Order: sequence, then C-alpha cells, then structure tokens
Amino acid sequence: MSCVLQEKKLSVLIIMPSKGSPDKDYENYRWKPTKCELPGIDPKKFLELMKGKTLAFIGDSVARNQMESLLCIL
Repeated sequence: MSCVLQEKKLSVLIIMPSKGSPDKDYENYRWKPTKCELPGIDPKKFLELMKGKTLAFIGDSVARNQMESLLCIL
C-alpha cells in the first residue's frame, strides 16, 4: 500500500565522489529497535483517543515527515 503523500516526498541524493553516481540504498533502510517490540497503531483507537484534541508537529522537515507518516498510517 502506498500513500499519496509519499509521492510528493523529496529524496535527498548522496553523490558518491569516486563514481559520481547517486546512491539510493539508504531509501531501503528501516528502523527497528534492538530487544524491543513496538506494537502497531490501531487507526480507529488512535482517532477515538484524539477526538476533540489538537496534535501539533513543531519543528523542521523531520517533524513534517513524522506528520506525513502518521497521516499515511491513518
């Protein structure tokens, strides 16, 4: 499943000095903590808990990426 917001996401190109070609391997990295299982997000429960509340993402592009990721999950 893909999210419409991810289609607009800008990619940063890392130029390899020796070859002069873009390296995009980093786009396949996934963060997974060691010795810790994180539960998935239940969209319905999250929206019920947030009903009538305000959620703000304050910061730079990292905060924007977190907001876009949350919207895609929901």
